[in-house]
Amino acid sequence: MYRDPKKHQIPEQQLAKSKLCPKKKGKVAIINHDWLTSEYQQVMMAGLFQASNMASVDKLRILHLGTGAGVLPMFLKSQMASLNLVEKLVTIENNQDMITVAKNYFGFDPDGEILESLQDDGYEYVMKNYVVSNLKMDKPYHMIFMDINYSSDDVTISPPKKFLAPDFLQALCSMAHPECAYIAINV
Repeated sequence: MYRDPKKHQIPEQQLAKSKLCPKKKGKVAIINHDWLTSEYQQVMMAGLFQASNMASVDKLRILHLGTGAGVLPMFLKSQMASLNLVEKLVTIENNQDMITVAKNYFGFDPDGEILESLQDDGYEYVMKNYVVSNLKMDKPYHMIFMDINYSSDDVTISPPKKFLAPDFLQALCSMAHPECAYIAINV
């Protein structure tokens, strides 16, 4: 999207910094976090229409495994946090280079208050936070998005098989709020 900087005040984090971005006379390219361009992300969000009990939650806690370019987390922040609906949105990404690219080129802006970005292995993060037996997670998540790409060990399946194993899925479900949760997995 392009805007005329003389007519619009454009926050620094919205300026597209990619050298590949086509130039337009008198305008600058910006990143718009108010809409999703990837169909799979739209589908992940569309499932929320089936989660009618989500409307009863005052403040959502959201977990996003696989930050990638940060587009979906920034969309969630833009749409939900601006309405004061989010208590915390935590993203987990194992690749620091990916986080740097997300920040430098896609406007990913973890503020630490609402949007927190952690560099960690998504699998290990879930497994170490796994709540065993009848213990309840201190602050469970209302929404969990898993957008994990393939691993270098196996490029034939995305997400890697360990993320689809019953023990991992059980651990993931244990992190969800027991009364009101939505889990979306990009496969």
